[in-house]
Order: sequence, then C-alpha cells, then structure tokens
Amino acid sequence: MYGSIVFWPSLLNDKLIWKTSALLGRKFTTFNQMIVHNKRLARRSLLVEDGTANLRHLWLKDDENLNGQLFDSRAESIIRWRIDSNGSIQGGPHSKRFFLVQFCDDQHYVNGCQYLQSKYGTTIHNNVCFLTNDRRTWPKVSNDKIKIFIQPDILSNCSIDRYRIFRADNNHLIGQFDDYLLKPATSMRYKQWFERQKIKPSDSRITHLISKVMQGQHLIPISQHRIRFLICQQLEQLFQSKLSKRTSSNQFRLIPFGSDVSGFGMEDSDLDLCLVEDGGQHKVHTHRSVRILRSLSSTMESTIKINNRLHVKHFKQIQRIFRAFVPIIKCRSRLMPSLNVDVSVDTECNSGVQMAAYLHYCSHSCPSVRGLILLLKFWAKHHGIIHSNPGEWFSSFQLTILVIAYLQSERIILTINDWENQIYSSQTAIEKRDADVSDQILQHVHGFFQFVIEYNFWTQAIDLRTGQIDLAKPLTSKTSACYVINPFLTHLNITKTVSDAELERFLCFCKQSLQLMQRNDFQCIDLFTGRIDDRLYAYTNINE
Repeated sequence: MYGSIVFWPSLLNDKLIWKTSALLGRKFTTFNQMIVHNKRLARRSLLVEDGTANLRHLWLKDDENLNGQLFDSRAESIIRWRIDSNGSIQGGPHSKRFFLVQFCDDQHYVNGCQYLQSKYGTTIHNNVCFLTNDRRTWPKVSNDKIKIFIQPDILSNCSIDRYRIFRADNNHLIGQFDDYLLKPATSMRYKQWFERQKIKPSDSRITHLISKVMQGQHLIPISQHRIRFLICQQLEQLFQSKLSKRTSSNQFRLIPFGSDVSGFGMEDSDLDLCLVEDGGQHKVHTHRSVRILRSLSSTMESTIKINNRLHVKHFKQIQRIFRAFVPIIKCRSRLMPSLNVDVSVDTECNSGVQMAAYLHYCSHSCPSVRGLILLLKFWAKHHGIIHSNPGEWFSSFQLTILVIAYLQSERIILTINDWENQIYSSQTAIEKRDADVSDQILQHVHGFFQFVIEYNFWTQAIDLRTGQIDLAKPLTSKTSACYVINPFLTHLNITKTVSDAELERFLCFCKQSLQLMQRNDFQCIDLFTGRIDDRLYAYTNINE
C-alpha cells in the first residue's frame, strides 16, 4: 500500500473514538468516528417529500406541532428546505417542499414511521416518505386568533425569500409564508424598507462569508451536511441490494471523502463518494471497478413505485466516465439537484479516503487552519484562479495541498508521517492559545503569499509525507509547472494538470494581494475588490 496506513478497512468500526491533541489541549473526533456517526444519523432519518401540494399546509406549522401531528412527538429535530425547477436549494413560492426528520435512536425511528404509515396510509421506501392525494386530506391550519408580527427572511444575496410569523407575546416562531401571499401594497412597503437598509448584494455576501471564515466556522450548514449523508445512505442501500445478488463475498460501503467531510468544504462543494469493500485486504483493481460501476449505474436509473401509482427516480443526469484515471459515475440527486455527486471505487489508483482523513485532522487541528484554507479558496474562486471543471488551471484540492505544504513548512501542522505515528510534541505548538483567530488567519494568509512567491516551482518538488519542500523535481516531470508528490501514490504528481500560464497567473495574483496586505489601511475585504484586478491588468500589460 505504498508504505502508508490504510484507513478504509477500519472506517466502519467504532473503536477509534477520540484523538487528543496535546498541542491544543482539546479533543476532536477522528475521521473514522465522524463518518460512522453521521452515517448512523442518516440511517435513522426520514425525508418527507411533497407529492402534491400537501406540505403547503404543513409548512405553516412550527416544529413542535408538526412533530406531534406526524410522528406522535417522537422526532428529535426537523430540517426544512425547498427546491425550485432550477435546482436551487431555496426555491420560490411554487417550489417542492421537503422535511428531513431526525430521530434520536433506531427504535424512535421505527415507531415514528409506523405511526405515520398507520395514520396517513403513506409508504416509506429508502428513508423517503411521499405525501400524495390519497384517501386522506391533511388537516388545515388552526384559525385561533393570536397577536402576531411578521419579519422578512433575508437570503445571502439580499433578496426576500419568505416571511416568518412570530407570536407578539413571546417572540415564538409559529410559521412562515411566501412573498406572493402578501397584498401588493404591503409587499411593496417591505421591499422599500429593505432597499433602504441593504448594501450592495455582492459586498454583503462577501462580508458575511469573511465574518464566518474569520471565526473558523464551517461554511456548509448542518442542514445541508445531513442532506448529503442522506444521499449517501440512499445510494448505499441501492448498491448493497445490487451487489448482494452478484456476490456472496464482503459487503461494500460508501464513504464520503470530499472537502465537505474534511472540513474545507463550501456550499457548492461536490459530494465525493468512494465505494469501499468492507473487510477487504486489498484494493479493487481498476478493471473490476469499471464492471462494478457499470452495474451500479443501471440500478441508479431504475424508478421506484410509490403507493401503487407514483414512479420516482432518485438520481438523474447519470454520466459514466470509465476511461478516466479513476473511473467514476457522476449524477444528481432529486434532494439537491444543484449538487454534483461523484461515485468511485476504492482502487489502487484512488487515494481519496486516505487523503480526506489527513485533511480532516488538519481542519480540526485549530480554527485558524480551517479559516486560512477557506479564505484562500474563496479568494481564488472570486478571482477565477480555481474552477470546478477540469482543465489546466488549479483545482480547489490542488490549492488546498499548496496551503498544507506551507503549514507543514511552518510546523503549524504535522507531516503525514508524524500524523500517522501520532507524534504530538511541544515543538509543533507554535500558535498562542489566547491569540485571536482572525489575526492568526491574516498572518497565515500573508505567510502563504510570501511562501509561494519565493518558492522555486520550476526546479523543486514538495513531499507532504515528510514535509520536505526542497526536493529536486524528477527529470521525467520537468514539463510540469509544479510538482507535489502524492503521499499515498508516490509515483504521481498531484498538480500535474496545472500549466505554466496558470501558475504564473496565480503567482501574479499572490503578488498583488501581498502588496495590498502591506498597506496601513488594509482590510480583509480588499482581497476581493477590483483593486487587485486593475493592478493585475496593468502588471500584465507592462510585462507583455
């Protein structure tokens, strides 16, 4: 296994629960334990999906009344979201409505589902319940008179999505409704008031994201995090039913390994899933993985019959990419149509799960590390340095790897060898515990720009396993703009696809950003303004 510890066989046991970081004096969960915990939550979650217009009545109920009506108060939490025809996670007035219901244990899940089925005659399949116009009609909202006040619900793009209804006596949320239900005159007054309050939408969004990043927070909401694991659970159930008929050997499990589980994800991050053989001693050969994926893709295209008449297809836009270095299936889930879902098999060429475990350690080592990488990813995406589509530019993962190399060189995080050996020494504790997180992030951003500007990408290579950054670039890779050794497949270059022109462009943006940070009046939002673009344009013209 290329001299590395293989994590994927142990991803399904609960023995490794905590690792203690002596350098930070606090506990954090391991990647293994986090995956097991979230998959367990997904198994006892129920998605209630609107088959007609029934949920428009339920949408006005608060969580407590909804829990009592549908599940006899057995649910632990309820997450609501809507999806419009374009796949937006926040749909408009005519969008489809969803409830994601979480139960505290398996028994409550079973009892809650049985109560829902017996009372409303609905069908539950693959953790999904569809509400349709059958024999029963959902109860209407109570007409009891109470004093209320209405507050607009403002989205991150500074538009009014819907209005929330609060009790005037205790400020308790009792419901919500869409913009189109307001009288035109009332709606106009709300919009005029909001126009006076808001600033530019782009500035507002940037300021909001910077505020979250500077506090070391995750950018993926917990609600979306749970939806992603539910999608993983649905796919795993489909795959297990298919593979169990083909072979009597070990079972396969789906393991998320993208930036959304490593801690460096954003709301538009893909859902990367790896099919791992449970208890297998060796990874799957690439040619066998293609056969497995081809069989599974046909299963994903099948429809499910609900209530003897409604046919539902969980996954759409299925693409088979089998000639890639790592064969994958790309698809979209009806729960989040805007989310890209990529499924691969744990082959000898796929080191995604191992790398995700190390990145999970990095993101949880201290809040400033997570904030640094998220801020730089947001900065690079804003200026068009990274793209989600493959090409000769930097990917989000490749940029993250460069930041990890910088952090290793500054002894802020452990190298992969030290991390695998669980060496936590006082020498790595260079950050002050009482230091402000935002100050640490800005110091690291400044240090990263300085690092990449001074680094000789054309003759040197980086090894994340040992932390060395001054290795000679292999003779066979002189044509590569930069070279970062894959720590789990040492014959591969992680940044092989980056061209000379894109590397030069990236370094040019780093130089301009570093100059801005050296100004006395610098603020973090300056990294996202046109001051960098204008000066970069002049810099490029001069050199031409």
